[in-house]
Amino acid sequence: MQASSVPCERLFSGSKQMATERRARLGAKVFEELQIMKFRWRNNITDLSVLNSSQIEEVNLTEFTEMLHQDEQDVVWDQDGFEIVAD
Repeated sequence: MQASSVPCERLFSGSKQMATERRARLGAKVFEELQIMKFRWRNNITDLSVLNSSQIEEVNLTEFTEMLHQDEQDVVWDQDGFEIVAD
């Protein structure tokens, strides 16, 4: 297999994904433009799911840090023998 055939194979594979029955009426010109845009933009598109996941982890980490701090305070209260009396 020649090294130059790999990009060509990727192009045909990518066009197969786009050429569905729903998009069969696009026409050759529009189909060509879509393929060019797809391969031109694919490395410039930000993966928002990765960004959202990192933000979720930070929020969860903050919650667990606060819970750990509260647990540490509870241990100190238990060790000192203080008794909490409710009115």
